Amino acid sequence: MSKVTVQEVFGQFAVEIAGAVKLYASEAEATKVAVLAEKEQEFYEEGVAFAASLGFNIDDEKTGKTAKGKANVVIAYLAWVEGGKPEAPEPEAKEESKDDDF
Repeated sequence: MSKVTVQEVFGQFAVEIAGAVKLYASEAEATKVAVLAEKEQEFYEEGVAFAASLGFNIDDEKTGKTAKGKANVVIAYLAWVEGGKPEAPEPEAKEESKDDDF
């Protein structure tokens, strides 16, 4: 697969995958998506192998859901590491609602 790049466009970050361009609010999120696009199969295989090492078979009716959850965490972690361990964006401050007074 060819290299997927992240470009800043009008304050957002664009990633082109398979001819479709998607915009993301943060560079960290766009980088994660780009890395996943490049290494998706490799990360998937590692995630499934990790879940199997814990006794969870991704194809098993009883443990499959747990295996998929564990594999997804490994996939996200590997993408984060491969993406340079970007920091999480600062959460937006929420305004307090006056209706919350009980």
